[in-house]
Amino acid sequence: MIKTPVNQLKVNYYYNVDLYLDKNFLLLPVDLQYTQDIADNLKRWNITHIYSHNELQEIAEEDRVATPSLTSSITAGVEEQKGKENAEKFYKKCLDYVNTIFRDFKNNEKLNLNVVSDKIKEIIKEIKTNPTYILRLASLPAYDHNYNVTHSTKTTILSIAIGEKMKFPQHKLVELGISCLFHEIGLLKLPERLYNGSGAQTEEEKKSLSTHTILSFRILKTLNVSRDVLLGVLEHHEREDASGYPQKLPGQKISQFGKIIAIACSFDAQISDRPFRKGKDAHNSLLNMMKQIGRTYDDKIIRQLVNLLTLYPLGCYVQMENGSIARSINYNSDKQTYPIMQQITTTSNSVLSERPIFSINEENSSQIKKVLSFSEAVEFEKQYGIV
Repeated sequence: MIKTPVNQLKVNYYYNVDLYLDKNFLLLPVDLQYTQDIADNLKRWNITHIYSHNELQEIAEEDRVATPSLTSSITAGVEEQKGKENAEKFYKKCLDYVNTIFRDFKNNEKLNLNVVSDKIKEIIKEIKTNPTYILRLASLPAYDHNYNVTHSTKTTILSIAIGEKMKFPQHKLVELGISCLFHEIGLLKLPERLYNGSGAQTEEEKKSLSTHTILSFRILKTLNVSRDVLLGVLEHHEREDASGYPQKLPGQKISQFGKIIAIACSFDAQISDRPFRKGKDAHNSLLNMMKQIGRTYDDKIIRQLVNLLTLYPLGCYVQMENGSIARSINYNSDKQTYPIMQQITTTSNSVLSERPIFSINEENSSQIKKVLSFSEAVEFEKQYGIV
């Protein structure tokens, strides 16, 4: 490493590389200002030299390219870990519950809507109080449940969150949650190999699978549910250009619940691992859906989804132009479509113990070099022990 005397550092300047007290202890991440407080502390600690991997280049404030403003955040790191753990515990309880009601329905064809409504209300409460963590759908573990269970659960969480974003009243959120939770229940009337299989499907098998919307509709029609609930189940595979099924409805005739569930269902399908393919990263899945506005998906609801998750959906990892890795952790109150990020590594791939947070916006989003794919994110977390 390159050794530099502390007295050569200029207060209120920025530097092009990370500065270290020694080869393991990071003093100042790149793009964080060298302040008078830091200079005073170095003097008090009798630190006479700092280290870097490359030659230092000082950058005055007025010469800087638009850069995310970094703020130190040990507290944010603690909250991040606790929030994620609590969300995963809640999500596991939801999965276990959904697995139980699906299993019971398959065995005796009974559904207790009163109990289901209570569970939906719990999900609504969690979304209202803890959206930052429960909406990191791509990073939520499957806990050994099959795809039908995880998909129905995550789609329900996302649909309710969209409904909340659209300011639905409580009773309508409950109805949306019920409709979404059971939007695939008709699959349980079909051979399991069709919806939980690992191989490519024949045209005949695809045709059989497409009947699940009508089967789900018939199942719920025997219960005391609203017309909105029934239409959400029946129409979640309809498309804006009338290319969907089962009725090939044009956009103006598709119910609001059907449109919401279609978008939540499609997003989760793209980000989820399946036996025959790996899930896509949430960012590119979202961009792919935005390209299909008007043709496949409703414009207004896609916009609500983007405002809900941001263009870099919560929990996704990005590589910045300077080589550091950051994670999307929160909403940006100033720019709804852009998130708050937390820097995880330095430019030299050292994991930060104190992880700065910064805002992404239109001006500095170009500093994001790439979004890590789902498999890259998993490997990154495994390699560096990221929680």
